Amino acid sequence: MSADEKSAPGEEVPGAQKQNQTTQFSPTTRDRESGPQVKSQVDPRKIAERYVARGWAVVPIKRGEKGPKSKDWLEAAFGPEYFSLETNIGVKLGEKSGGLVDIDLDDEHAVAIADATLAFAPSFGRAGNPRSHRLLRVRDPGKTSKWQVKSSIGMVLELRSSGVQTVFPGSVHPSGEAIEWTEGEPGDLPERGYEEVVRLCRYTAFLAIVLRHYPKQGSRDEECMALSGVLLRMGLEPEHVDDLVRHLAQCAGDEEWQSRGKAQQTKGQLDADGPATGMPKLLELLGITDEVARRKMVEWAGVGRISAASVAVDENTIVVADGRLARIVEDSERLLIAKGMPIYQRGRELVRPVRHDRPTADEDLRRQPGSVVIQPVGRHALRMMMARAANWVTLRLDGCYTPTDPPLQYADALLDVRPLRFPRLLGVAGSPVMRADGTVAQAEGYDPATELLLDFGGVTFPPVPDAPTRDDALCALGLLKRPFRAYEFEDRASASVVYSAMLTTAISRVVPAVPGHVFDASTAGYGKSKIADCVSLLATGTRAAVMSQGKNPEEDEKRIGAALRGGDPLIAVDNIEQPIAGDKLCSAITQATVSLRILGQSLNVELPSRTMFLFTGNNVRVHADMCRRVLRCRIGGDHERPDKRQFDFDPVKEVEAQRTELVVAALAVLRAYVAAGRPRRDLPPIGSFEDWNVVREALVWLDEEDPELTREEVMEDDEEREDMQCLLLAIRAAMRDQPFTVAELRDAAKNHHGLIAALSCDPGVGRAVSARLKKLQGRVLGGFVLRVVREDGKRGHTYRVDKRRAEAAEPTLPPSPSDEF
Repeated sequence: MSADEKSAPGEEVPGAQKQNQTTQFSPTTRDRESGPQVKSQVDPRKIAERYVARGWAVVPIKRGEKGPKSKDWLEAAFGPEYFSLETNIGVKLGEKSGGLVDIDLDDEHAVAIADATLAFAPSFGRAGNPRSHRLLRVRDPGKTSKWQVKSSIGMVLELRSSGVQTVFPGSVHPSGEAIEWTEGEPGDLPERGYEEVVRLCRYTAFLAIVLRHYPKQGSRDEECMALSGVLLRMGLEPEHVDDLVRHLAQCAGDEEWQSRGKAQQTKGQLDADGPATGMPKLLELLGITDEVARRKMVEWAGVGRISAASVAVDENTIVVADGRLARIVEDSERLLIAKGMPIYQRGRELVRPVRHDRPTADEDLRRQPGSVVIQPVGRHALRMMMARAANWVTLRLDGCYTPTDPPLQYADALLDVRPLRFPRLLGVAGSPVMRADGTVAQAEGYDPATELLLDFGGVTFPPVPDAPTRDDALCALGLLKRPFRAYEFEDRASASVVYSAMLTTAISRVVPAVPGHVFDASTAGYGKSKIADCVSLLATGTRAAVMSQGKNPEEDEKRIGAALRGGDPLIAVDNIEQPIAGDKLCSAITQATVSLRILGQSLNVELPSRTMFLFTGNNVRVHADMCRRVLRCRIGGDHERPDKRQFDFDPVKEVEAQRTELVVAALAVLRAYVAAGRPRRDLPPIGSFEDWNVVREALVWLDEEDPELTREEVMEDDEEREDMQCLLLAIRAAMRDQPFTVAELRDAAKNHHGLIAALSCDPGVGRAVSARLKKLQGRVLGGFVLRVVREDGKRGHTYRVDKRRAEAAEPTLPPSPSDEF
């Protein structure tokens, strides 16, 4: 929790309520003392059963009362059998019930404001005070806290968490009214971070006091302008500010409530450093004279001035003053880390992960809803987090400290400082992954061993077995193969490429490089994109982010750069029409880090490359250096219109429904292979993919075909390689084993049409021939290699074609027309 949020709640509630009685509940002993009686149409025992099934810890309370009588109620375990028509149902909050918290709205104005600030949270209450409780789950629940003004207003609201309980629906209030859900018992509760919930409570408490003192007439418009200024300074967006101001005015009975939102106008004045009303004017217009209430308003809003007596200068406070730049930057970094702000180092940038709730398009890179994208931390975003992580103050001449906002200069300095202590981030994993030592990282949060942030989006995965057997691995592989049972693969090696892609998702964020996977067919309609989506669902929980091929290498480089900078775990390059090639793509697949030029800036950044590339297309061609970097799955079948085929299942929907089991299955296959001691280490690793080789070994260990065989086929099908081999053999046929210069080769081509055709250029152009020889130099093709036997900078190199192996036979070429002369 940030420092300003710590000061907001006020007093801490003890871990357990004090009780005056010690009656112990048991399945056979019930408290039958008299109390408020209502005729209930519900059975508390059945309701308690539902609550227990949701993972909530229940506690029996006497009917019509609010507190348990047993002293050890907090630690004791109670089942549904403890409940009857004479008991209320208490639910233990916080850690006891999986992060369940109750926002208890004690003030009627807070209830009204919560309809806007906490509308996402289900509510319950009684007829005399409906919607007085809001429920949700929080990650890492903190302390129970209160927002109250003891001098005049009293309790406004309470965030009830670990250490306390609340009487839930199915119970009877001391007033005799039934406690009921507002809109029926909810399903899954929304989940938020604890800091965010505290911030929403502060906003609700602050606006509740504003609503209580809303002007009856006269200065309403001016008051709304001042309120807008305060809310904008609190960090809210103009649209949100207008919604809150209009809601508050409507709750106050303001006939002109629809015209009260003018935040954009106020924001313009703030952006231009112009005059804009704020907290002092707001307090004046509301007519709040109680000094305690005024202090609470300023405290909960986090803006305005507080006297020195109310500001505690401690380790969470940063004093802004000249001559303290280095100390302030160091303290800012320390507090940002201590408060758990989502800031990481990636390359030389500070970044934060952002989950998008709608599709995004970034330079022909289309991401699906739910995708987590790594974004650079901007100076204003960093400033906002610095404000939340520490109390920022300035020292006045009279010796008093005045709260202030972090100056931008410190955010700018922190963005430029190297090195930093923020955690290093290689990427975000949407599912559990296997570490390099064979263990599985399956707990959400930052994993220092892999330098990955594990963000499962609220999905819970079953535990991965520690030491599965080979039989377990075969069963797990069977689960992974099932969604593809209707595919007609050209051969077993092609099928292994699909299984390789599924297994690779378990390690692609950990190992330095994984090969690209090509899914190829003769025509459209064979389901290539569905395979890519299935693989992506395992890795991320969403369908594949799609990138189209550019018209030139520059466009491809821009799109690849966007994918790497965004930290996309997996990219599908769809509808391949041109040969797969390009220096930047080669680097992205095989290198641990890639240098990228930031668009619009003369700046290159080194970023980790942890993106798995999939390629889909019809009769896909792979050229040059990309050939050794990909595996190819060829989908067979003799169908004129494969898109018209009918199946009784959809592989993508099947993977979506069984994702958690399939993720665990992929990890179980690799874990079983590692636990067995990696018995197929005899397979020579593929260059650049040595750490990935565990996937290939595991498949062969389970009697699947080696997917590497398809890489050999891709290399054999390389048109450029064929052209270069033809050229080398043509030179050998023309020059035999004699040394030659470019000029001599050009002269020989005059009487050797086969050599002219192989050169594919005018033999009279020396530079073109020289360039072809330079590219051919040192490559072994057809058992021969072109070597430089003498270098002469002025007159050019002297070359010779040598046999690479003793068993290599002389090339035999069909006679060309020129050979007959």
